[in-house]
Amino acid sequence: MNSRTSAHILSFAGAFTLAACGGSNSSEDGEILTSAIDGTSVSVAMSDDGGETLGSVKLPRPSWLPEDFPLPKDARIYAVVAQEKQTPPIYMIQARTMSGGEEVVKSFIDWANRRGLQAERNNSPNVQIHIASIDQGNDSRAELQVHQQENGVNNIMLAANGRPWR
Repeated sequence: MNSRTSAHILSFAGAFTLAACGGSNSSEDGEILTSAIDGTSVSVAMSDDGGETLGSVKLPRPSWLPEDFPLPKDARIYAVVAQEKQTPPIYMIQARTMSGGEEVVKSFIDWANRRGLQAERNNSPNVQIHIASIDQGNDSRAELQVHQQENGVNNIMLAANGRPWR
């Protein structure tokens, strides 16, 4: 993976992580996330209007995500990024769930193992963040993070270079 690609992914991952913690710029319409690398902006609706615990936004499952990818049944996708013209392409989703981080990460690892992929649990400096990854080499990697919140609404973030699940 080249350094520009790594920096771009980390920039978006950092922005999404800040958004999950409530630390990004906001407006009445939602969050505005901007890449520090090239100024690319992604608007993300993150409203809890309507009193729904997992939020009012429920985007469809992106076509690039395998049909059998183990998102929890209650997962509400509220952000999708696909930079397919970049080499390697970059993909990201962010979703909310009531499922626990340990359960989501275990499902991800089991799914990857059934597909013959090398998935591993990664250490986190925070016990409320659960991390696992797939690394196929040749700029093909995915990382799953689950940020557990005190209110029980947990945030899932999947970021990938290429499509390591092929």
